[in-house]
Amino acid sequence: MRHVKHVKIRKQLLAVLLCAVLFMGGVQSSTRPVWAAGQSTWYATNNRMEDSFEFALEDGTLVINALPSADGNKYAMVRIGDGEKIYFPIDSPEAIDLPGEDGIYYVEIYLGKAKYGNYQGVIYDEDLGIEIKNGAASFVESPVYDNNRKLYEKASASDTALGYYTQPSHRVESNASEIKALAKKIVNAGDSDYEKIRKVHDWVAANIWYDWDAYRTGKNNVAEASKVLVCKRAVCAGYANLTAALLRSLGIPTKVINGYALGASTTNTWNDYAVSGDTANHAWNEAYADGRWIILDTTWDSSNDYRNGSYSKGTGLKYRKYFDPTLEFFSMDHRIMPETEYSTYEREQAFEKALTLSKTSLTLKKGQTAKLTVKTSKKYIHLKDAKITYTSSNKKVASVSANGKIKAKKAGNALITVKIKLEGVTLTRQASVKVKNESNRQT
Repeated sequence: MRHVKHVKIRKQLLAVLLCAVLFMGGVQSSTRPVWAAGQSTWYATNNRMEDSFEFALEDGTLVINALPSADGNKYAMVRIGDGEKIYFPIDSPEAIDLPGEDGIYYVEIYLGKAKYGNYQGVIYDEDLGIEIKNGAASFVESPVYDNNRKLYEKASASDTALGYYTQPSHRVESNASEIKALAKKIVNAGDSDYEKIRKVHDWVAANIWYDWDAYRTGKNNVAEASKVLVCKRAVCAGYANLTAALLRSLGIPTKVINGYALGASTTNTWNDYAVSGDTANHAWNEAYADGRWIILDTTWDSSNDYRNGSYSKGTGLKYRKYFDPTLEFFSMDHRIMPETEYSTYEREQAFEKALTLSKTSLTLKKGQTAKLTVKTSKKYIHLKDAKITYTSSNKKVASVSANGKIKAKKAGNALITVKIKLEGVTLTRQASVKVKNESNRQT
């Protein structure tokens, strides 16, 4: 789902001729509360320093420690709540007085290339809030942050998981020749995985158009990565699938994440349904590099629009607001949801075909032993990541140890059941055992 805030950015474009008086950076509020000495809180929007807004609350002021200088921007305008607008060069850190009354105040930040000209909103609505209570200030935490933290931290980074998310899958045709060829053109051979992720993010955001026609009508909705690449338009699923396909073709583990976001189909606030509903309305990605899953939302970082059969011009990627955001900032308008049943089913089908037993039937004589093992036909599946259990239907006939060693005890038949738990999937395999009293060669 496309974020309604992209529409608001264009509406909030400030074509203002600013007088010199307005550019006295650090204009102070007329009221200043008494603050606890040394009180301080820190907040950053992105993990990548070049793209991050960084703030601190210190002794009654909002200290702006860093602003991204992407797209050649040189100046910033900041307003807290309904307070006055403060203008300053972005390379000069600024401290702005906080309001004197208790309440929640939201911060607006606009960036521009010149003192006198157009300013574009980058932090607005409820992106960043400050709560003042009893003379103490703190940054507002999203009501879905704790949910996001738990699900994000739960995400597996086992060798099997990382290997699985480099494989082609439904609508993510990372093995298609045109996908692989494009990915190689986007990146350089010497780039780190992190840099490759950033470059793919930038390319998709700049070269794919959000299909408002498909969003409104539900028709001609293209989601397959290879088809998105041809027509250059999609809704969020197409953006996420193409991003995943390009990155997987480069050997970078990449997931398509389904969740809920405060976009065009919502009231743009965290109401009860938005916080706890079970219907996803958006898709984005997580890609693995430097020992962690990196969040990226190419849909929301693209300002390309396809409307009434026409592609917008002169837009594309503006800011990497949703490239490697901090979880605190991302949670202000995105809620991660548990994995969909289809995603689990797709992984189950992949493992189902790849995992087999070394034997499915054995004939043993009394006292004889044999070893039953699980085998895989896929290199990306690492059995060390699996929990494997063995049970016998008749221990008096044939027992089985925790590592699959079978011992024939007396004549009869038994069924060995093997359960394989791997990356949220449980598979069952069985082997029949026939035990005879007379001497028989193992089969």
